[in-house]
Amino acid sequence: MRVPLARHPGPYDASGTACTDWRVRVVWGQRWVELRAFDWEMKTWDGRTVKLSRPAFPYKGDLIAPVEEVCKALGM
Repeated sequence: MRVPLARHPGPYDASGTACTDWRVRVVWGQRWVELRAFDWEMKTWDGRTVKLSRPAFPYKGDLIAPVEEVCKALGM
């Protein structure tokens, strides 16, 4: 699953501070999961931490994540 991080991802946030990690939130209805680049876990709207079979990783401005696990966590 490819999830766009930003139109122009860079090493700095809006305040000019250097970014140390990339996060993305995938939303479906009222439910969401938050993924972090190079992490083996994702967080859910209800406070659970779900283990991933492989880490999410950035690639050309997108975050690549295991789609089956993201869909299952969202209840799809």
